[in-house]
Formats: sequence, structure tokens, C-alpha cells
Amino acid sequence: MTYIKPIALAAALLAALTISFPAEAKSDTLSSAEEAVEEGRISDKDLDLLFQQLKEAYRKEGNESSFDWKGMSSVILGEILKSDDVQKNKKLKDILDILTGGSSPKEEPAPEEQGPDRTLDAEVRPNDGIRRAVISAFDIPKKDWKTTHYSYNFMDLDHDGKMEALVLVQGPYTSGTGGDTLLILKEKDQDWEKDQSISVIHAPILVAAPGELHFPSDRKILIFKRSGGGAKEAYAALTSKDGIYCTAAEAEEVKDQEIHGTLLLVQKDPAPTLEEKEK
Repeated sequence: MTYIKPIALAAALLAALTISFPAEAKSDTLSSAEEAVEEGRISDKDLDLLFQQLKEAYRKEGNESSFDWKGMSSVILGEILKSDDVQKNKKLKDILDILTGGSSPKEEPAPEEQGPDRTLDAEVRPNDGIRRAVISAFDIPKKDWKTTHYSYNFMDLDHDGKMEALVLVQGPYTSGTGGDTLLILKEKDQDWEKDQSISVIHAPILVAAPGELHFPSDRKILIFKRSGGGAKEAYAALTSKDGIYCTAAEAEEVKDQEIHGTLLLVQKDPAPTLEEKEK
């Protein structure tokens, strides 16, 4: 199942972040470096060599080549944001510096890319796998499909390299005065199945960057705005124990603290209904 579609080189590099090009392969140009990765001709050399290869490639051809510097930058940035490995992140940031400009003047980054933060708009394209999982999770009858909406983003919550789908479900079976329902799905046999659902949730949701909060949690901490339904308006942190997130009511309040991370489920476009099929 595909979540993002970076160029083949980007996908291959991320699949082998701790290794790099072989000594015998040509790597003095971007095109030959791309061929080396795509053809799987990769040795056991470490990430430092990969850094040097990209650095030299940038110096020789610059960002005017056909190499997708911007696309690769986005993938590397995403890897940094979801990783807890300090040493790995330092090397990745060195690579990111090359990809976003190297020794040439850099373009001003978008506001959400400055520092450790980013914003992901909610995905609103109909997705048959997610659609089926939503219907199954809440046993929603067909007559209510047209009044139930869903939107989603993908994030690795467990630090295991596998993406979960975070789905905001809005409708008569999942919403009330206190908010909507967050459905967390995990992959199984090339499809999606329910991992957990958390009711009384307002989007967007902030996935806190590692080390931002000192609450114990074995999954990434999710911050949401708790309001309505008689609850006092406040930001609260969903933490996990033994792989299960607490309820919205049990979430610990977050006070007077700027928290960095990835903002998910930003609702900009109308979400599809359960009636709409994937095209």
C-alpha cells in the first residue's frame, strides 16, 4: 500500500539510510548515482559516504539538473520528523542542507517547514480500504453512509517504520457536541483494520516531536483541543500505555507550553462521504 509517491531514488535511499553507493559504481553524476540506487548496487558503506556523494553531485550539477531535489528534501524532512535517532537525524539534516540548497542561496521555507514543525492537510480523496474499515469499525448502516464523512493522514505512531492511518470520522454514529471520533487503523494483509477509536476529538491534531513532553507514552503523543460536551476548553495530550491510547477524558491537560511537532488532519477541503468510491 502506497502512502506517498516520491521518486524511485528517494524511496530507495530511505530504505537504505545506513548504507550507500558501492565503490565500484560510477557516482560522479546524479544520473549514475540514481542508476546505482535503482538497480540495487549498494554496498555496506555508511551514511557518511552517501552524504559525500550527494555533496559532490550538487557541486558539479547543482539544482538545475533533472534530479528531484525538492521531492527528495520533503522525504528526508519527513524521515527526520518521525525519527528518534539523534545521530541518524544529524546526518539526515546534513543531507537535507545539501538538498535544499547546499552552498547556493536557499529559498525561504514555507512557515510550516521552519524549525521542527510541519503541517499536513487532511487527505480527502476517497480511499476504499479506509472507507471499508470505517464502516466495519462502527457498523454503520448503508442508509447513513451519505451523512458520514472521513478524512485521514498517515503517521508512524509506534516507531516501528510502519504507517498507521489516523482517520477523523464525522457523522451521526461518531460525533456529538464534544467532538468527532479519531479512528486509528493499522495495515493487515494489504488492507486496513481498526487499531483503536477515540471519541470526543477536535481536529487538527498535533503529533508532538520526540522530547517535547515528558509524559510517559510508548507511542507518539497526540495533542488535541478538548471542548464542548460540558468539558472545560483546554489542550490535552493523548498518551499510550501498552500500545493503547487513553480516552479524551483521561488525557492530561497541557498548559502554557509551546509544543513542536507535526500538525495533522488540517481540514481545508470537504471530506468525502462513505458513499463515494475511490476513482
